Amino acid sequence: MQELQDIIAAPPASWWPPAPGWWLLAFVVVAGTAIIGYYSWRHWQRGRIKRFALAQLKHMQQPQVDAITLLLKQAALGYFPRERIAALSGSQWQQFLLETMPAKQRSRWHSELEHIMASMYHATKNPELARSYYNFAHTWLVTALPPQHGVQESL
Repeated sequence: MQELQDIIAAPPASWWPPAPGWWLLAFVVVAGTAIIGYYSWRHWQRGRIKRFALAQLKHMQQPQVDAITLLLKQAALGYFPRERIAALSGSQWQQFLLETMPAKQRSRWHSELEHIMASMYHATKNPELARSYYNFAHTWLVTALPPQHGVQESL
């Protein structure tokens, strides 16, 4: 018995380097965070023109039909091809605005937008007409922008 030596205890397990499972978990977490961050950033960037247009619309003291139309066209140019948008006016512009809205909103605003467009070029300025167009512009900016991929490609 005296020839036996004491039991040598193993050294405590080191936390470094981690096991392969921990490396895999770390990679998945970092990659997932990077992917979510990238798509969040793209979504935020895609909506910046919409946010700017809504801010401009909100800051209009006395909404004028011409100013609202200019703002809508500038916002549309940010999302749709210039060749398609720049030449639109009158009924073609009205049709474009309605086509890019969701069907529920389109049916709601169709007759009112026709009335607004018909009254747009009269010599007398109707403040109620401008307020109605302001409400339409707000609805259009919120619901139609940024366009879904199918809408943008079909126009």
